[in-house]
Amino acid sequence: MADKTLTLLPLPDADREWRTDGPGRWLFERAQALRLRTDLATRTRWVGDALRWTSNDAVVPLDVFRDAMVVPPRGQAAARDAHVSAFLADYRRRQPATPSAEEALELRAAFGPGETVVDVLSGRRWTT
Repeated sequence: MADKTLTLLPLPDADREWRTDGPGRWLFERAQALRLRTDLATRTRWVGDALRWTSNDAVVPLDVFRDAMVVPPRGQAAARDAHVSAFLADYRRRQPATPSAEEALELRAAFGPGETVVDVLSGRRWTT
């Protein structure tokens, strides 16, 4: 079983103020990191080797760990990849082969007649 602890990285300090985007930027980074660390400690749960939000059971994005200045769990990236793959497979499965009349009208208005439109998530193609 994997270790269920997170590795905290050092928070920004006043010394960084002159090396970032401007005065006080380090205060924002520090406050954001502290807020996200609190969220990671109180609003997540372990599922296997990854953290998920308790509110919607979604895998915590890697950006959250970066902004919280926390090393992500070993299985976080794999859990995220599996979660996104499952979501996209479900999305593709639920897409109809042809657009509804309303959707077709909106597509024709947006792209003009005779244009091929592709849904980049499902791969669905049709001509307006």
